[in-house]
Amino acid sequence: MFDGVAYLPGLEGSRDACILEAGGGEGVFTAELDLDMLRAYRESEVHGNAYRKPGKYSLLLDSDVAYPFVRKDARRY
Repeated sequence: MFDGVAYLPGLEGSRDACILEAGGGEGVFTAELDLDMLRAYRESEVHGNAYRKPGKYSLLLDSDVAYPFVRKDARRY
């Protein structure tokens, strides 16, 4: 289980984000999360959805295929 924090400002290098490593057997495992750290991280990091631009995604979702990408064997979902 990982704590959800990819990096900490001011900390150089990588960090171990693993907070629980369970064996291969069945079981119930508990772990403690530093929710204050996680909340502070989410308020400032850029990997969430605060800077998304969904209006720019229309070309990715367009089902039209134009030359030179037209293929006879193309899969249509």
